[in-house]
Amino acid sequence: MIFTTIYGPVPFAVWEITVKCTDEYVPHHMQPASLIGPPIATSTGWRALAGQQFDLQFIDHEPFPTNPGNIYVGWHEFPNDHLIRFVRRQGTSFLITWSCRVRATDHSPEHPISVSSEFDFRELWVWSDKPVSYKRASQLALRYFDLDDLGDPRQEQILNVTRFCFPIIATS
Repeated sequence: MIFTTIYGPVPFAVWEITVKCTDEYVPHHMQPASLIGPPIATSTGWRALAGQQFDLQFIDHEPFPTNPGNIYVGWHEFPNDHLIRFVRRQGTSFLITWSCRVRATDHSPEHPISVSSEFDFRELWVWSDKPVSYKRASQLALRYFDLDDLGDPRQEQILNVTRFCFPIIATS
C-alpha cells in the first residue's frame, strides 16, 4: 500500500510508503506487521517514478519522531540505510524493491531486511499545519497528478493539521 503525501506549501512531493502484512504466515500477535518508510522528496510526477532509486540515510537514529521510519513485527524496530527502487509501473501499480537495516535502539544489533513486491497507489494526501483550502489542496495535487487521476477528496482535521485525502482512480 502506498500513501502519497504532498506537504503544503512545500514545492515538491514527499512520497511515503507503508507496507502492511496480515499474511497467514505472520503470527496473530505480530499483526498487522508493518514497515513505514522515510519521506522521499522528489519533483518527479507519479508516472515517472518507475526506474527511480532512492538511497536514504538518517544520522540521528533514535526512535520516533526523529527517525522517520518504523517496522512493527510484534515489537518496534527502526529502519535506516534505505535503498528504495521503483522498478517498473503498470497502471497505478509499481514493483518496488526496498532494503534497509533495522534495530530497536542505538545500542542493539542491526538486522538487514528486504521487501520486493507490487504496490498500488491508493490515496493522495495533501496536508498542512496551516489552513489549506480545497482549491489550494487541488492545485498542489495537480503538480503531480492529472485531474482525471483523482476522485473527490474527503477533508480530515487531525489535531492542528488539515488533510485532504484524494482517492487515486487513475487506470494507466
